[in-house]
Amino acid sequence: MLKKEFTCLLLSLLCGVSLNVFGQEAEEQEPPVFFDASYTGDVFGNCVGGIKQGVTYMGFATIGFGINTGSIGKGRWKGGQFYVSGGCTHGGEASANLIGDLQVASNIEAGNHAFLQELWFKQNFNDKFDFTIGLQDLNADFATCDEAGLYINSTFGINAVFASNVSTPIFPITGLGFQAGWNITENIRWQACVFDGEVFDFEDEKHPNPYNVKYSLSQGALVATEFHYYLNERGIYKLGAYYHSAENQFGLYAIAEHRFDKFSVFGELAWAPKAKNDIYLNVIAGMNFYLFKERDDVFGIALTSALLSDESKKHETVIELTYKCQIIDQLFIQPNLQYIINPAGTEEKLNNALVAGLRFGFEF
Repeated sequence: MLKKEFTCLLLSLLCGVSLNVFGQEAEEQEPPVFFDASYTGDVFGNCVGGIKQGVTYMGFATIGFGINTGSIGKGRWKGGQFYVSGGCTHGGEASANLIGDLQVASNIEAGNHAFLQELWFKQNFNDKFDFTIGLQDLNADFATCDEAGLYINSTFGINAVFASNVSTPIFPITGLGFQAGWNITENIRWQACVFDGEVFDFEDEKHPNPYNVKYSLSQGALVATEFHYYLNERGIYKLGAYYHSAENQFGLYAIAEHRFDKFSVFGELAWAPKAKNDIYLNVIAGMNFYLFKERDDVFGIALTSALLSDESKKHETVIELTYKCQIIDQLFIQPNLQYIINPAGTEEKLNNALVAGLRFGFEF
C-alpha cells in the first residue's frame, strides 16, 4: 500500500517538474503540448458517532497531457484541444468504514484504483459555440457551483439528487459523452449533453471495470441541459434538468452564487419525484470569506441537507466548516470539520458523527 501511495505522489511531482520547464512564457503563448498534474491527500478522523471511531488517509493523484491544435503547423486549426488524463486513488475509505454517511464526507474517497480518467476532444468556435466529445466527467461542466468547490464533502461538488438517483459519469468513473454550448449573449449561455446511460463500477460483479475502459452504449442515455445567466461578472445563476431514458428518471436543479468584495454566498436546490428516488430533495447553502488580498486564503461555512424517501431516516444533514490556506501557488493545506446529522449510508441507524480532517494538495 505504501509503495503505491509513494508511486502516485512521485508521479505527480515529476509531472509538475516537467510542466515548470515550459515556464511562464509557454503558458501565455498556449504551447502546442502541455502537461498538468495534481496530488490531493486527506487525513480524516471520525471523532464521535457514525460506524466507529478511527483515522484514515486517502489520496488522489492525476496526470494529464494535452495538445492545442491552434499552435500546430501554421495555426489553421484554431480552437481545438485534445486531452487525456489518468488518475490514481489510494488509501482508506472514511465514509464506508468509519462514518456511514450517504453524501460521502471526502470527495476523493474511491478505494485503491489506477484508471483512465479523461480522453476527449474539444472545439471552440470564436468563443460563441463549443463542443466536447469523448470520455469525460459530466460534473466538470454541469451541476457545478464555483463557490461550493471550496468544500470537501462530495455533495458540494454535485447535488445528491443528481449523483445518487441515476447512473452518472462523475468521479471516479467517467463516461462517454457529447456536450455542446452556445454563448447566446455576454450574459446568457445554454449548454446540453448526452452521455452513455450506464457506467460500470471498478468492482461491478457482472461487468468489472478496474481501469475505466469498459463501456456499453446499450442502456439508454443520460441527457442534461442548463441555462446560465451571468450578472456583472460576480453573479452566476443556473437552471438545469436531467433525464435518464433507460431508468425513466428525471430531476431539476437551480444554482445561485454571488461574489462580493470580501465574501461570497451560494445556494443550490435540487428535486426529483419522491416516489421514484431515494433522495428527492437536496438543499445547499454557504458563505465564503476571503481574508487577505495578498493571498487566496478562504474560510467557509456551508450546510447541505438531503431529504430521503425512506421515512425511517428522513434526512441526512451536514454542516461543514473549512479553511483553505494557500501557502504558495502550487501548495495548499485545508483543515476541515464536518458535523453529520443522521448518517444514512447504512441500513442501521447511526448516531450523529463529528469528523475532523486535514487536506493538502499540490497543483501544477
